[in-house]
Amino acid sequence: MDIDLHKASEKRKQEEQEAKKKKEERRAKKKQNVSTSVKTPKETIANFTEQQSIQINENTDQTAKQQIKNKHLYELDKSVKNKIHDLETLKIPTEENAIIEILDDLRFKLKNNKWKSIRLIRNNEEAKLINLLMEAYLLKYSMAIEKFEYANPNNNLTPYILDLKRFKRQKFFYKYRFIINILLTVLIFYLLDMI
Repeated sequence: MDIDLHKASEKRKQEEQEAKKKKEERRAKKKQNVSTSVKTPKETIANFTEQQSIQINENTDQTAKQQIKNKHLYELDKSVKNKIHDLETLKIPTEENAIIEILDDLRFKLKNNKWKSIRLIRNNEEAKLINLLMEAYLLKYSMAIEKFEYANPNNNLTPYILDLKRFKRQKFFYKYRFIINILLTVLIFYLLDMI
């Protein structure tokens, strides 16, 4: 029993010594942190200028990215305006074969170029420009169909009229797909909540 008490007292002394050592280590660390946190004016100025230079570099990177984006939008705007001007100056002839060529060309452009989704959150100038061009293609396509029907009432334009309807549906769903997805998600959650 004496041996157990002796072992217990030794263990307690050992634990006290370890606790003292840990306390002293913590005090030493605190002193070290205090001494390192106190900086000379030169160190403070150097640290401040380093932080400023990092911030300036980040700002210049953002400015450069914004300039590249603006340049891209400017070039896209210029290209879209040129294409719209070309479409406006395009005269639709009265000959059947010439109108069919124009219809095929416009159908090709409408099939290969897609409407861009309008997002509520972001500034989407690029999507607006592309949609403006697509709107011009669609308008010219419908004008060519009307002129063809007026010039040749006997001919069958069913494939072109069906394509026009399909392009109008695509316009709606592609252009407003972001909003439609949000509404469908809300509707699904509402219906699931009712179950």
